[in-house]
Amino acid sequence: MRPPVNDAVVAKYKALEESEVPGEYSHKRFAPHVGSDFQLAAAGTTCRLENVGDIFATTGPPGDFVSFSLVFSAAAGSPVESAIHTLKHPVLGEFDLFLSPIGPGDKKLYLEAICCRRV
Repeated sequence: MRPPVNDAVVAKYKALEESEVPGEYSHKRFAPHVGSDFQLAAAGTTCRLENVGDIFATTGPPGDFVSFSLVFSAAAGSPVESAIHTLKHPVLGEFDLFLSPIGPGDKKLYLEAICCRRV
């Protein structure tokens, strides 16, 4: 069971997003691109950003952290393994993400990345 979302930490993160450095892995950066295609360079395939998960915040002795997930889909049978992959997007440019297959659907392979940031 997930602990309750810490609203104060989420507010702190959203303030950071407003002053983010270009290229940061932020919820705000990816959310407008749900439904758009990304090239997976090494796999030689295309994947689609299906979902940008809700922001999840935790507080603990090491500090305050926020995380969110990115779920992509690719064609079933695509040669994508758990690894750091270089993705290319016409607006977001080229960047690396650790992607893991989270299960095949009827006609798709689903991949997930978890973005976590200390605030």
